[in-house]
Amino acid sequence: MIIHGYGDENDKSNVPIMKENEFSVAGKTSTLLLVLFFAIAALINIWRSHVPNPYAFILVLLGFVFFISAKTSNFKKRKIISFGIDGMSENMSDSYRLGYWLMVVGVLITFT
Repeated sequence: MIIHGYGDENDKSNVPIMKENEFSVAGKTSTLLLVLFFAIAALINIWRSHVPNPYAFILVLLGFVFFISAKTSNFKKRKIISFGIDGMSENMSDSYRLGYWLMVVGVLITFT
């Protein structure tokens, strides 16, 4: 992606400051720390067999539905075992990511 549109692509003066849809280093670090905090809290509650928000597990099930619906596109292409979004369309890969996020957030909310 070139900001100004002048010069050739090897010209370093046209390098974008930020890429679209990409966290900064501070954003990545703070997101990671926040997720780790909630993951540790969830693991402590799982260890204690304490489920503060059982209805939040619906998010996990909804995420699983998105995940499986995205994976079926690979099953139709006769790829029984696949990892990640290889071979998926853009819409299916978005559904795959959304499914994973919903499952993670659902587990974190269920047990924190």
